[in-house]
Amino acid sequence: MLSLTHTTRIFLCPEPTDMRLGYEGLRNRVGNRFNQNPLSGHLFVFFNKSLNRCKILFYDSGGLCLFCKRLELGTFSMPSLKQIGERTEIDRVEFILFLDGVISYGMKRKKRYSPSENKGMTLL
Repeated sequence: MLSLTHTTRIFLCPEPTDMRLGYEGLRNRVGNRFNQNPLSGHLFVFFNKSLNRCKILFYDSGGLCLFCKRLELGTFSMPSLKQIGERTEIDRVEFILFLDGVISYGMKRKKRYSPSENKGMTLL
């Protein structure tokens, strides 16, 4: 099962990926492209060149899982490298919108409290 907690990190691979790759091929790309451990529990998202197929590699309950999605109509709206720069990580809200076909990049976000940004601040 695909679980998204507030600690789950989601990494997008902006370069096209051969969708014939299986567990081992994608596992190697995770190490090479993201410099991350594929067994970390984070999600690693890959797309084909025509942006109508997506594979998500993640670790869950003792093994690697591979989630695949093929769009019957339309394509995923992948931001260009120019738009995202070197940023390959998105948050869970962006990810859910992304899979549903909503273009979230370029949207402005209202400021919210984040414990990691406000160290030393106490809430009453």
